[in-house]
Amino acid sequence: MKKVLLSVLFTSVSIFASAQNLPVDPETKKITYTEVVETPGIKQNDLYSRAQTWFAKTYGSSKSVLEIQDKENGKLMGKGITEVSFKNPPMGTRYGGIVRYTISVLVKDGKYKYSISDLFHEGGTDTQITACGALENEKKPKGGTMRGLSGQGGFPTQKQWEQIKEDVNTQMTALTASLKSGIAKSEADF
Repeated sequence: MKKVLLSVLFTSVSIFASAQNLPVDPETKKITYTEVVETPGIKQNDLYSRAQTWFAKTYGSSKSVLEIQDKENGKLMGKGITEVSFKNPPMGTRYGGIVRYTISVLVKDGKYKYSISDLFHEGGTDTQITACGALENEKKPKGGTMRGLSGQGGFPTQKQWEQIKEDVNTQMTALTASLKSGIAKSEADF
């Protein structure tokens, strides 16, 4: 897990997107990163194996993330977690809690579909960061304190909540790029 956090954080420095540009599924109204990727000539079993290998390499162990591994039906599904941050002048970048998400990869002969959804922000009791809930929430919840500073609206502020969303978008964009790159490579490409 630490390996994925470090690689995503390094990659995230080069990618930027506004929180207002988060991909929202028109049916569910949830922030969802999804795409169908064509892979002509590659069989379902090979795509499944590549996706499973990507999960293991990205998260340190596919078993630590995957809840469903259905080779026959070409379905891999699990829960991921990532740390997020926000700017807090004059202290610089600060830990902003964690975001949990659901990730799935469905494979068929010649194509696969990935989906990352159900992104949910949780605060940290050790840092007194207020949990803001689903990333679809426009406004952060009222209240919360940080190191005994009460009555100041809590942390993160509304602006910092938007920065957390930007950080998540950057990380999920890097994660999907990593997934596509990982599935594109076969065992013979090592």
